[in-house]
Amino acid sequence: MMARPPRIALFAPASPLYVNVLMGLRAGFAELGVDAHAGWPLPDGRLLTAFLGNFRPDAILEINRCRDQITGCDVRCRHLAWMQDFQYDGQRLLDRFGGSDLFYFMLPPDIYGIDPATLPAWWYLWPGVNPDIHCPKPTEPLWDLSLIGHMYPPPPEAVMQAAVEVDGQVVGTFAEFADAFLASPIGYADIRLGAVHSFLVDECARRGVMLSPKALDGNALFLFDEVLLRIKDRRAVADAMLRVSSKVRFFGNLGWVLWPDYARRYGGELVDPHDLATAYRSSRLTVNNSAWPLHFRTLDAMGCGSAVMINRVCRPDVDEHFHSDFQPGTHYVSYDATDFEDAAARALRDDAARMRMGAAAAEVIARKHLWRHRAEQILANLDAL
Repeated sequence: MMARPPRIALFAPASPLYVNVLMGLRAGFAELGVDAHAGWPLPDGRLLTAFLGNFRPDAILEINRCRDQITGCDVRCRHLAWMQDFQYDGQRLLDRFGGSDLFYFMLPPDIYGIDPATLPAWWYLWPGVNPDIHCPKPTEPLWDLSLIGHMYPPPPEAVMQAAVEVDGQVVGTFAEFADAFLASPIGYADIRLGAVHSFLVDECARRGVMLSPKALDGNALFLFDEVLLRIKDRRAVADAMLRVSSKVRFFGNLGWVLWPDYARRYGGELVDPHDLATAYRSSRLTVNNSAWPLHFRTLDAMGCGSAVMINRVCRPDVDEHFHSDFQPGTHYVSYDATDFEDAAARALRDDAARMRMGAAAAEVIARKHLWRHRAEQILANLDAL
């Protein structure tokens, strides 16, 4: 009797991004002969118990949930937690953090405020690329620059004018704290959650009030370490794009349309991966703005042969994990806040250089960064447990 093929269950929160991730990873496992189930949203303990009793996988991989965060399921199965965010949809993901047999991170763990020495086993797991979708195809460019990503609307005035209180003492308004935060050097180039939390503690101290980091309000943290942080860096890049060219498109959620400068260049939310691939191919330069260069959109755009602009990050491990495969000027255009406009204008003037970079990046993607490669890594990691 032939042994059954390996089985793995893949679960994630319900969103178009995660559906595309799970389906890509499932296809990668299928290439290796692994029976992979992909499902969303994350099942509660009762549903997971019923599922495990039927499918009996060799392992479960869940995006943004670890084993200790599951209640009501006592079935023993190796659990892999792939942490891609520290919060999702307003919910902080690091409460009751632990219990999984293996932890994967898409960003360096210290960005989340996690000490990897406290984990039983962990690895990086980067996104992969589906070569049937994100692949080079001759396409006439429609725009000079495009950016695909989430954008928050301007925070409501009622929220910003609300008082910041510490032990019943008013120390200012959220607008005043926000102005100080937006003027600070904190940004994606060298972000750690601890830096945002320290800023809030220090700002309270500057106003004569001592505050413990553990006492920080969850809603305040979400406003600063997610909403304002994203608005700050994304607006800086979007404004720079508009100074370079009027042929610009912004794609993502509807938050873009609530900023007057961006609304008329809003191209909609792209959820079909084929539409995303078309957008990457239709832009002379695809702009990435994130805390770590190995992002979904950078790898997918590179897979399409698009020339990508990637912000520099101030981290020692970027050489080992990114520059070992991708070099600025050879595979992508590097930038920071000081030189975005010069770098973009120079790349837009040199069609041949952009085509060379896109082709070189697509070759590396095909060789090392497909979903099949990620599935191979997961199987190897499971064998080593």
